[in-house]
Amino acid sequence: MIEKLPEGYQTEIGERGTGLSGGQKQRIAIARALLKWPKILIFDGVVSNLDSQTVERFAKTINKFKGKVTMIFITHQIPRGLQVDEAFSFGGDSQHTRRMEVVVVEEKG
Repeated sequence: MIEKLPEGYQTEIGERGTGLSGGQKQRIAIARALLKWPKILIFDGVVSNLDSQTVERFAKTINKFKGKVTMIFITHQIPRGLQVDEAFSFGGDSQHTRRMEVVVVEEKG
């Protein structure tokens, strides 16, 4: 994604990501988080601004961290292709109840 910016890594980005799309901001935030190798990562609506092709690439990338980083996803829908150990759904049976899934990805052992 960075290579596709007008000046690649030298492209100046405005404060709070001015000049980037919502999806570009999300991808940069994900990359920055992963570079820090945290013990736990919490993703809240992480794929909400990404197209389906990017969501699949995101899942493939995140799957490589399985067993190395504990990840919690707060999402309305588990990203396609994401390998999870457990999924929890909160909410009622009613059509009017918002459902939220929390996905925990970690290696057991």
